[in-house]
Amino acid sequence: MQSLTHMRNSLRASRYIRDTRTNALGLGLAALIPLLATPILSRLYSPAEFGLFGIFFAATAITSGVGSGKYEVAIILNEAPLQALETAMAGVAVSLVTVAICVLAVLFWGGVQTVLPLEIALLAPLAILLMIQFNIALNCAIRARLFFALNVARALMAGAGAFGMVFLGLLGWGAKGLALGLIAGQCVGLIALLVAEGRIYGASLPDLGWRGVLQQMRRFRDYPKFAVLSDLANAMALWLPFFVLPAVYGAAAAGFLLMFQRVWSASAIIGKGMGETFRQKAAEDLARDGNFRSVYRATFWAMLAVAVPAWLILVLAAPGLFAVMLGEEWREAGVYGQILATLVCVQFIASPLGWAVYIVERLRYNMVWQWSLLLLYLAAFAIGTTFFDARGALALYAATGAIMYAVYLGISYRMSAGISPAVKTP
Repeated sequence: MQSLTHMRNSLRASRYIRDTRTNALGLGLAALIPLLATPILSRLYSPAEFGLFGIFFAATAITSGVGSGKYEVAIILNEAPLQALETAMAGVAVSLVTVAICVLAVLFWGGVQTVLPLEIALLAPLAILLMIQFNIALNCAIRARLFFALNVARALMAGAGAFGMVFLGLLGWGAKGLALGLIAGQCVGLIALLVAEGRIYGASLPDLGWRGVLQQMRRFRDYPKFAVLSDLANAMALWLPFFVLPAVYGAAAAGFLLMFQRVWSASAIIGKGMGETFRQKAAEDLARDGNFRSVYRATFWAMLAVAVPAWLILVLAAPGLFAVMLGEEWREAGVYGQILATLVCVQFIASPLGWAVYIVERLRYNMVWQWSLLLLYLAAFAIGTTFFDARGALALYAATGAIMYAVYLGISYRMSAGISPAVKTP
């Protein structure tokens, strides 16, 4: 009996390792494509143009991150494909309302055009719609363990996006070319993912109805109530520099930051993939064993093994590497990398493991932490922009974030002990 139990546990562990390896390799390829395109893009677009695109991307990322009511996060908690589809459709329905509001805001709110040219701002609702649908499809793929198909879709999205940005850059389209390239990649990636998911969810489509969708909305009502507020604060905290830096120090400062983030994304996307396989395995372990501490620890050490060498490279060599790879004009982006090294590496470890809070459905804890992070970031920038230059303000922001994400690691580790979703804070 013990040998049979051991065999089952070994099979589950090997499946998790296989899924993680598949996801990491696929994500590495998806990250490599835009990274290879970056030296070309850095010579086709100026720091100021990258800065405008940074504002566009920040605005669309913030809105798309919460524009579905966060129902997509709950997809993985459904056992039956039909229930998963109903939860996904709840997110789609909310997203259509979000996009309609965005269209009205772009057309009739003058404040939008003070930040972005109208021709770029008009592209934002489409980008938001595509981002949300891809996130919903992504969570459907994770639930079904379609990691290979997911990474093929990501690679196609990265390739189409990079090609579009380079092609439009050669035509001299400026920041609009970057935005349109992003949208082209999103279209290709979404179509590829939906085609792959057809064999899993297609049979359930005839049974899909609004009654079931409404039932799922009621079942996961805490997600729009608490997860939206949490993720809104998180997204605003993450993208806050792209609004502060250009307003105080000029668009080029945001361009340097975006270029660093573009290069760093080659590492960060690996963490995203680890988070996706962690979520699937942790939810499975919680349902079976009542906790997921074992997979939490394994994921933590794997993430740390990547984060430490990355931190050393950033601190010791980032400015020179950026100057050689992208051109001397972009050396300052490497300096930004040095300043942000500790923050991005701690964030790299904490972000995927932070899904522990969602898995045990303790969403109020997450909301309090996220809003605390945003308020502390605002205070850091208020002080930094008053007394320091762009580097000093960014350093204060980075120190604040590194401490807060270390706290988040502690919170998520406690959650891995397996707090029952039924025992919720009143």
